[in-house]
Amino acid sequence: MEKLKEMSQKAWAPFVLVLLIAPLFAFNITPFAGVVIAGFGLYLLWKHEHFAKAGRIATTGALSFIALIGFVAAAESGGDEVAEEEAEEESATEADEEEASEEDATEEEATEVEESEAEEPESKEYRVDPSVEFGDDSVVITIETDVPDGIEFAYEVEHVEDFDHWEEGELVIEDSQTSVEVDITDYPGGEILVWIGLSGATSDEDLVKEAFGDWQGSEVSGDLSEDESGMLYTYEETFQREVEAEEEMTLSQENAIGSAEDYLAFSAFSKEGLIDQLEYEGFSNEDATFAVEYIDVDWYEQAVKSGEAYLDYSNFSRSGLIDQLEYEGFTNSQATHAVDEIGL
Repeated sequence: MEKLKEMSQKAWAPFVLVLLIAPLFAFNITPFAGVVIAGFGLYLLWKHEHFAKAGRIATTGALSFIALIGFVAAAESGGDEVAEEEAEEESATEADEEEASEEDATEEEATEVEESEAEEPESKEYRVDPSVEFGDDSVVITIETDVPDGIEFAYEVEHVEDFDHWEEGELVIEDSQTSVEVDITDYPGGEILVWIGLSGATSDEDLVKEAFGDWQGSEVSGDLSEDESGMLYTYEETFQREVEAEEEMTLSQENAIGSAEDYLAFSAFSKEGLIDQLEYEGFSNEDATFAVEYIDVDWYEQAVKSGEAYLDYSNFSRSGLIDQLEYEGFTNSQATHAVDEIGL
């Protein structure tokens, strides 16, 4: 310690501190340490009695300038360190933000996947097996399916060339099936089209939602699939209806028909009795029979009218009236029906 004190009192000690040791610490260890050592050297230089007053002032100015340069350098170096620290902090912050952004993006993707999976309900597969039977005077439509009971299928039966002949309706599934018979007696010959469709339209909205989903067709497969028009299922089948051409009536047949209708307008007749009456008027048996079979007559109703007419002017027993009606040409079944209706 005594030796260090002696060295500090040497004339060369301040110069060593300011010009050698201070820069060494400033550039290799830390600027702050260099500034402290330079300041200590200046202090020793100022206090040392070896330097004259005038020289002290000049030396002090020069060394102060050197110390100032060292201080500025130290400050800049410290500023660089602060800037580096701030840059490192900013870089770390950006890295944290980027990592947080990536985590948020990952969470959003996971959420979207979950929502997508939640929005894709399980598809429901259904079977539809239609059949169409074409008869001479009717069309029978049958549907067997595993769609829930209560679902309605629509159907249409139409003549392709004659639009005045068509029929439409609804088929409600019950016990996994449904059927309807359509009368086509009045349809002319030609191509007949049968169409079957399912749109999910029904008064029971809860049933449709349970069977097909929130939007019709969004949850179905198998024989069902939604088309551009919103139909879940369509089926078409055609057949050619053959109708025998009616023979053109002769003038005598037309007159026989007119005469038969005139007789029925004011009196009751049996079929046999009306033919006899027309023959009595001069028509041939062929024309009279053609006319009676051509017109639409309920012979049971005619028997009732005839029985009431007999009772209007005469008295009859039950069996007596039956015999009288049979005599007029009515069948036993028609005569018995008449007296039952009359209450005799």
